[in-house]
Amino acid sequence: MRGQALLILVALADTLENLVRDYLAAPASVDLVELRLDSLKETDLRPLFEAKGKPRIATCRSRAQGGFFGGNEEQRQQVLRQAITLSVEFVDLEFESDDEKILGQTLTSRPILSYHHRGGTPLDLESIYGRMASRAPSAILKLIPFADACTDNLRVRDLLRQARTEGRDLIAFCMGDRGKVSRILARAWGSWGVYAPAKSEATTAPGQLLLSELVDLFREKVLQETTPLTGVLGHPVSGSLSPLLYNRAYQSLGIEGCFLPFDAEVVAEFLPLLSELPITGLAVTHPHKESLASHCDELDPTAAAVGAVNTVVRRWNRLVGYNTDGEGAVRALSRVMDLQGVRAGILGTGGAATAVALGLKLSGAKATLFGRNPQRADVAARRAGCVAEAWEGASRFHGDVLINATPVGMAHISAESPVSWSQVHAEVAFDLVYNPPLTPFLQEARNAGARILGGAAMFLEQAVSQFEFLAGREAPRELFEEIVSPYVVRGEA
Repeated sequence: MRGQALLILVALADTLENLVRDYLAAPASVDLVELRLDSLKETDLRPLFEAKGKPRIATCRSRAQGGFFGGNEEQRQQVLRQAITLSVEFVDLEFESDDEKILGQTLTSRPILSYHHRGGTPLDLESIYGRMASRAPSAILKLIPFADACTDNLRVRDLLRQARTEGRDLIAFCMGDRGKVSRILARAWGSWGVYAPAKSEATTAPGQLLLSELVDLFREKVLQETTPLTGVLGHPVSGSLSPLLYNRAYQSLGIEGCFLPFDAEVVAEFLPLLSELPITGLAVTHPHKESLASHCDELDPTAAAVGAVNTVVRRWNRLVGYNTDGEGAVRALSRVMDLQGVRAGILGTGGAATAVALGLKLSGAKATLFGRNPQRADVAARRAGCVAEAWEGASRFHGDVLINATPVGMAHISAESPVSWSQVHAEVAFDLVYNPPLTPFLQEARNAGARILGGAAMFLEQAVSQFEFLAGREAPRELFEEIVSPYVVRGEA
């Protein structure tokens, strides 16, 4: 199998019967099945290896190695030796552990010498690879570090390139949300294989994608190093609908490319990927809308006015920034109220808040920005042509619509409302956050008697405009509406 990039199904179960069932149910799209033996209660593995199906990898990791085996080392190695005796095709052995005693005793089973590091990507990753190669020249090597920064994906890519030039079989990608890019592009970069479970209960590592995501959504089997890439840049991005929206649209319209989740805590850690990968455009979300604007060579009038971008396109190696946030918010809000003369309060002073304030002003509304940092609030207000007030005033806002343009209430960030509605008087509450659909802000507003509008409505509208910049085609609005509809929240109190 040397030289092939293989899709490996992860099968994890606590009973032999369930593991055999999952093994036999492996879909045609997978090449191998990794049998995670570390959760099994039974000790006789013969029924598992007598079953006829895909080639197998036997894996049994202790808890100290990031696995689930609760017995001692002698018992764990006995599980591996039994799998070898039963002629498993591949056996996974942990580097620099007692597993190496088995290296010369694998019989017909080809060893996979594994290194997993959940404490970040080691500075001496290349040295570790060299030691592994010298220890087991004929084995498949597997290096899986945890991505501290999205640039760690490039280090893994470079290691795969080195292994390819040396004719060595190497499995390499990163764990964690910031490492998802390397999982999706593992085949394109030359990894011997990439792992994915069919169901979330079988997940064995942080950042692991489901088989359906890897195969059907990201179409990893057709990706190449030169495939045009787009993606969402933010932190966090695990709850973003953009990869689902764009990849489904690309498939529907026959557009070559893949839309990836780029998780970066600061823009600086993402810039090397922007330089080295074939990235043609980005959807930009919290907290990078303002900072990425400073890296653009050109800004459209709206982006220049608010000092923030939510869309960046590469044109002739120049970065051009756009902002469709204000347009999206106005379109969404105008479906539930007439904006002429409306008194709007906006929580937040970031790029999205400023863009929404400008969009409302241009639609005839009167906006007030509420910010915790007075200097920052004044700058945002000047950009949007509105007024700014201290954050404390938001909890006593009297007007027509109160808008949350902060990330507070977003999944993976916080589970609270940015303000209490006990003294707020507003007809409508509008939250730009769409995951979860019904945020604490909207729940409090509804309890206080306000009509509510969730962020999915704005997300849809801005995405329709954004798609034309990133794909050069009109957005398939009906498809977008179908995907976004489960997240749409609007209605009376």
